[in-house]
Amino acid sequence: MLFHEITEQKRAAKMTIIVHHLDKSRSHRILWLLEELEVPYEIKEYKRDKETMLAPPELKKIHPLGKSPVVENTETKEVIAESGAIVEVLHPGKKGN
Repeated sequence: MLFHEITEQKRAAKMTIIVHHLDKSRSHRILWLLEELEVPYEIKEYKRDKETMLAPPELKKIHPLGKSPVVENTETKEVIAESGAIVEVLHPGKKGN
């Protein structure tokens, strides 16, 4: 099941979305969207280095640049980064005019 099939399959309870959330990032908008869509999810929190403000090495295992947000479908192991792409996949909406 791909992310965009979530709404078509009534957000199956066995599938879980993990939001890899880095403090001071744009992942809050993804959490908001998931709440609005009533999609079940888990949060994996990461803290920035206090001196450098860089992402921790643990997040770089999920995204090589340490970017956030990143969402992961635990059923398919599909991983998507960048808030715009995540929004498009979770809620495709109309394309074009």
